[in-house]
Amino acid sequence: KDTVDAASQKMEGNAEQKDVVDTEAPEMEDKAEQKDAVDDDVQEMEDKAEQKDVGDAEAPKMEDKGKAEQDVVDAEPSKLPLGYLKRLEVARALALKPKLLLLDEPLAGLNQSEASSLADLIKTLNQDGLSILLIEHNLREVLRICPQVYVQDLGKSLAFGNSNEIMNQPEVIKAYLGES
Repeated sequence: KDTVDAASQKMEGNAEQKDVVDTEAPEMEDKAEQKDAVDDDVQEMEDKAEQKDVGDAEAPKMEDKGKAEQDVVDAEPSKLPLGYLKRLEVARALALKPKLLLLDEPLAGLNQSEASSLADLIKTLNQDGLSILLIEHNLREVLRICPQVYVQDLGKSLAFGNSNEIMNQPEVIKAYLGES
């Protein structure tokens, strides 16, 4: 009987050890998953740092876009980049529900990517039926989004009409590019 009791106790002891191992196994898996998640976060931050290093600040991963947009929504205006501030200015003007939106140099100070994005917004607003008077020197974007232009030189009227036709007129070329 002592042998049976000893064997039984040994089996119970082994079972208890097995239970300990079994209850620790999920914890170990959770820790491994946590480590993997931290590794993924570190890799994501390194990727963002590399993107910033190469000057591509507007190349977040698609899954990061929602978070980035939420960061902008929650940010104080004084902390926003110029491109967002310009969009905020347009939004404030639109809040008044204008019949005519006057934009004076909205693309000034923006890099090409920001300028293109804001110009796309301006074009969309116009296509949606809003009349816009745009004063702008960024000819690349003006020609891309404006079907008609009015050109002045030193306060005097030079031309009005189709953008591409106007920009090919000698007096407009001379005014904007110098002697041709």
